Parts: sequence; structure tokens; C-alpha cells
Amino acid sequence: MRAQIGIEHAPAPKLGFLRRYRTRQLVSALLAAVIAITLMCLLYSSDFKYQNTEAGRLSAVEDFVTQEKTGLSREDELVAVEIGTPLTVHAWAEYDGRLYLFFSADNAERVQGFVELERGINGRYRPLSTTYSPSQRTAGVACINNSDKGIYMLAAYNCRGIYSAELTFHVYYRDLVKTAVMTVGIDSPDFLKIYSTAEFANELGVDTDGMESIAPFGLRDVKLLDESGNDVTAQYTDESVEQNWAGGPSAAETGAVYVFMAIVAVLGIILVRFFLRRN
Repeated sequence: MRAQIGIEHAPAPKLGFLRRYRTRQLVSALLAAVIAITLMCLLYSSDFKYQNTEAGRLSAVEDFVTQEKTGLSREDELVAVEIGTPLTVHAWAEYDGRLYLFFSADNAERVQGFVELERGINGRYRPLSTTYSPSQRTAGVACINNSDKGIYMLAAYNCRGIYSAELTFHVYYRDLVKTAVMTVGIDSPDFLKIYSTAEFANELGVDTDGMESIAPFGLRDVKLLDESGNDVTAQYTDESVEQNWAGGPSAAETGAVYVFMAIVAVLGIILVRFFLRRN
């Protein structure tokens, strides 16, 4: 009986279209992942975009400081102040993952101040905060504290012909105020030095017991000295400038960037799962 019945084998199933469909799924999922990652990188780079170069530092100051700021104090009133240009970045220093810049503006009030920038994982920076005010000095030494980081920033600017400076500080304790003097040698026309509060107290030679924990030092006076130790402060002073306001606006929180990045990541995951689904 087997010899009389012809047996034909069933043809192998043609599954090429399934393989092509699966390939399209993988390619679509890969493209969705690449696009999501690219958008996340672009969002991050749009915030952390300034390099620690001469051009990058100047660009960060110009972009961040010259915008019109509100909430500045002038005779107990809130006013808007626009910082003029050109700006000059005199000095910079890195400290604890942050970049600090000291700048001045070429305007009638000779505005000067500091900018704090945060370092990103891409090696670039974003501005965090700034503080600035008019200055009567065409050259000299400025000092300010950053209470959030517990540091003091000491900057010299345009100090050609100035060899040292005597800085007088009020030192605030819980029950009294003392006076301390720091002599700063100036071997460069422009520089920026950063101290922790403990290091600054050591430079001043004061006892830290009982000292206020936040902003214990307040700069009261700066005396500029020439090579012979003569007081030349008056040569670099313009009393026509009124120092009656100060500004210190901050940038938008970095968290907003992370929120947008998270949204893009979630959408990317949804698309990848959609393309890899099995019907």
C-alpha cells in the first residue's frame, strides 16, 4: 500500500515577512532610544554650556549678568537695574566643584561683583548666582562671603602700582564685635583667592570660639599701599559714585532641566516598548 500512495512533503513555511517585521521593530526601537538620548543630551548641554576658557567665562558673565534684574535694593525700594557693557572678567578660581568669577562693568557706576557657576557632568558650567554693586574704586581689593558654601572670596582688580592692601574687618561673635586687620600682598594686578571660613579666620589671626556660624566677617575698609607702604587709596577713589544698592539674583533651578530630561526618557521608554511589543 505504501508503494502505491505518493507521499509529498509539505513545503517549508515562508517566514521571511516575520523576520522583516521583527527587524523593523528593532530598528524603530533603536531609533526611538537614540532620539531620546540625543534630546536628553541637548537639554543638558543647553543648561551646562559654558567652558572654563577666557571666551567661555566672559560669555557666561555677559549672558547672566547683563539681563535686566529686579528686586535690587535702592533706598528700601525694589528697582530694576540693567548692567551695562562691556564687561571684564578679571580673575577666576575653582573651588569644590564650582567656578567663581570676579568681573566689573565699564559703566558710570563701575559695577563689580562675583558669579558662581556649577560644573556639569559634561565638564561645562552653568551660572548659579551673582552678587554685584557699584564701586567707588577704579582699582583695589574686594571681598565677599558665600554663606551657602561657607567660603570667602578675595579679589584684586587693576592693581598696577599697588603692592599691598590693608583690609579691616568686623568679626562678629555671639555677644560682641571685634576688629581685625589683614594685610594682602599684591603680586598680580588681578587675582581671585577663595578661603573656607576656618582658613579665613586663620589669615585674620582671630579666635573662632563663639564666632557667628554664618558670615562672621564683614569688610569695613580697604587701604591701598604703594611699594614704599604709602597710602594711595585716594588716587583710586571716585566719591561721585553712590553705593546705595546691591544685587544678587540667582539662576533658575537646575531641577527644571532634569524634569524635562525625565519626561523625554519616559517617552523614549514608552516608544521602545511599543515598537518591541509582540502581537
